[in-house]
Amino acid sequence: MSLESPAFRHGEYVKIAYIGNVALGHNLEVFLNVSKKYSDITFLIIGDGSGLLFLKEYAEKYQLNNVVFKDKIEWNRLISYYTNSSILYAQLDGKEYQMAMPSKLYEYASVGLPIIYGGVGYANSFVKNLENSKAIKPNSIKDLVLAIESILKYEILISKKNRIFIQKHYIREKISKKLSVMIDKIVY
Repeated sequence: MSLESPAFRHGEYVKIAYIGNVALGHNLEVFLNVSKKYSDITFLIIGDGSGLLFLKEYAEKYQLNNVVFKDKIEWNRLISYYTNSSILYAQLDGKEYQMAMPSKLYEYASVGLPIIYGGVGYANSFVKNLENSKAIKPNSIKDLVLAIESILKYEILISKKNRIFIQKHYIREKISKKLSVMIDKIVY
């Protein structure tokens, strides 16, 4: 995958990935329920957490052969999973996460792939401002299906705009320098 290459072309093999903590607050059961509608798409879950065993048992119970689980992977090895994915998915379940901003959304945006985020509040607004990305209601199978269909209609290029936006506004070293300058102005 390069900045100029398509994330996917219509009719090609598609893989939708969730990468991160597998906890109850993410309600990834929605992700698995949507996988039932797409036997030709791979749904990849990479991570570990309190909800993982339930999801594995659920996938086995409903014979979801297009769902693949990978254990938590070191950050430096994740790039190969990103480059082999078509769409990145994340969700936070409910209004109690109104002020939350999952760090995975920054990571996802820096990759440049299309993102589907089910959530509310600040994170939802953040995703709405990204190119090739969809912010949907949390826990909505219908909205997740519509978002997938919407993205799959077109040849989607890797978003250079999203990558530049993250580099410019959210890289810690740059934020630290800006903060240092601001503090110096106040103190001196």
